[in-house]
Amino acid sequence: MPATITDRLLCFFSWICALTLTAGVSLIIGFLILKGWKALTLELIFANTTPLNAILLRQQVFDGLFPAMAGSFFLVLPYIIKTTQNAIESIPLLTRLTAPSMGVSRLQNIVLVLLPAAISDIVSGVVLAIGWCAEDTAVIMLTGVVATACVPKSPFSSFEALPFYIYYMASEYSGPSELVKGYGAALILLMIFTSLFVLAHVIRVRIDQKTKFG
Repeated sequence: MPATITDRLLCFFSWICALTLTAGVSLIIGFLILKGWKALTLELIFANTTPLNAILLRQQVFDGLFPAMAGSFFLVLPYIIKTTQNAIESIPLLTRLTAPSMGVSRLQNIVLVLLPAAISDIVSGVVLAIGWCAEDTAVIMLTGVVATACVPKSPFSSFEALPFYIYYMASEYSGPSELVKGYGAALILLMIFTSLFVLAHVIRVRIDQKTKFG
């Protein structure tokens, strides 16, 4: 059946919207790369601290992004817990009760039955939650984030976060060098998002293939 004029107009409008969105995103990414690629160094992340010492928490990092990157992953914990809980609770009751009825312990049921059955939803939810929390500046500003802090020792400690660092640099920078650091931090945040979404897609595809072909 030939397409009507309305269908063609809708298709044309959809293509225009898609191209406009792609052009807008590309423009923003290009602007960030142009402004911030020079700041992408180990010094931006670890300052004067040795990367290994910083990762192993042997030495504190000051004036670097490492504490903010670590702090960003810490607002995420409640979402990880809730996502995991929802994924396990979505498993059919019969599946959850079959193994215990056969004498399997609670730990074995969780590790060998429930987690494999829900791993796809858990991984996807966790990765997307990390991306969502890392970009939500308003929430983290109301839950303990500060301008300068070390790597948090617990979820209740003061922490830095990349979105707040970018916001702080954009509004309080004292010179061009600090503004460039803000652009560099935005690029790092963008790369983290991209990596997480790609990881979620790869894991989801592999799990689906394994489930499909056994």
